[in-house]
Amino acid sequence: FLSFFLSFFLSFFLSFFLSAVLCLGLPDASCGGTVIGGRGYITSPGYPNGYAHNLDCVYLVAIPNEKVEVLFMDFDTETHYDYVAVYGGKYMNEEGLKTPGWSGSLLPTDSWKNENYIWLHFKTNANNDADPGFHKGWKALYRKYWPYMEVEKK
Repeated sequence: FLSFFLSFFLSFFLSFFLSAVLCLGLPDASCGGTVIGGRGYITSPGYPNGYAHNLDCVYLVAIPNEKVEVLFMDFDTETHYDYVAVYGGKYMNEEGLKTPGWSGSLLPTDSWKNENYIWLHFKTNANNDADPGFHKGWKALYRKYWPYMEVEKK
């Protein structure tokens, strides 16, 4: 009896969980986070295979006692509706480096630099009706800022 009950419960739970994932979707585990030190890449969830609707991801890059630099290597979001904004400071809402946010398929050409902290805020809307089609998302390089370092190419 116990094995039947466990089997029934497990199959019910798995079918319920899978239907929730397939029908409703679950938040992407890669949406937001904190990176401390080093050098690497941050990408939008699902990059380069597209991203979900209704995302509100916040990424923090922190390099203690150093200047942080962020440079976009690839960029493709829904124009006017899905955007990435860059902020500098210990807290995202404090005075300092603030950008209006980027959307579309033009690669932002500037790199952003700030002491110790840079925030990336990626927000998407509910659908792609205004700009139908596939949008792969974005990829950004983060690293310690060296003023005379060669910019890395894609």
